[in-house]
Amino acid sequence: MLFEEQLKSLIAKAAGDFDQVASAEVKVQSEEDNTNRGDFLDQILDSQKKQREALWERLHQLEDQYRENGLQKIAGSADSPEKKQLLVYALEEKQLTREIQREMDAVNQINRADDEGVLEIQFKDQLFKSVADFRKALEYIRIELRETVEMLASEETALAECNDIKTVLTRRVEEGQQQDQGYKRRMRLRETIDKLKANHEATMNDLVDFLDQHYPPHRIKNGPGDWDNGEEEVEYELKYLLEDLMNLAVINPNNPYVQLEDGTYWPPYVETLIKAGVVVRHPEDAMRIRLVDYRLG
Repeated sequence: MLFEEQLKSLIAKAAGDFDQVASAEVKVQSEEDNTNRGDFLDQILDSQKKQREALWERLHQLEDQYRENGLQKIAGSADSPEKKQLLVYALEEKQLTREIQREMDAVNQINRADDEGVLEIQFKDQLFKSVADFRKALEYIRIELRETVEMLASEETALAECNDIKTVLTRRVEEGQQQDQGYKRRMRLRETIDKLKANHEATMNDLVDFLDQHYPPHRIKNGPGDWDNGEEEVEYELKYLLEDLMNLAVINPNNPYVQLEDGTYWPPYVETLIKAGVVVRHPEDAMRIRLVDYRLG
């Protein structure tokens, strides 16, 4: 009975040690938690824990199985019950010792991944991180590129509009300058014309005063014949003849001749104009006169 109690005590102690170890096991927080490598290592440890639990369960099953098999084998022997019981215990002890040793070795042995596998896991984890970072960077670059393209298109549109506005404003400025130049030119011409008109009017007034003073009106007979016929006499003024000559020179420069008719002019005044070089006779008709062309060139 002493041996049986010791064997039971040994098995009970092994089972108690397992329960104590299983209950006292604490999962240590790893720096690699929430990573692919940390999750993989947690899976390995959890798998090994389940294997240990299965081995201990198998140990208890073998204990019951060996006890039952030993009793059946010894039951057919002719030895005394005490000897049979002793043989059963001896057989159980031997078998259980081997099983316990084997199971203890299996429980205490932790299958660790080789360094190459760990490096591969680390490399894959780093690769996944790099790929994720690159994807985020690529998405950010795409967004930035899209916004840049849209901004560039908007700036190109604004630039085109500004160029159109610049072209229109430049054309208007040029037109305004041309108009301003034309306006200034017209104003200068108008001033010149006004001056010419003023000078012309002043000259004409001076000419009329000169003619009234030096070539006063002269009475002539209205019609051909002698003075003794009693025909009506009229006053002849040289300024009217000069006025007709000047008007024809402007209105009809191709034929500026005035036809002299008897009773409409006083011959001495006409001869005075001819001798002074103011008028000339027509080369074919002496009764037609015109102003001398004083234009230069």
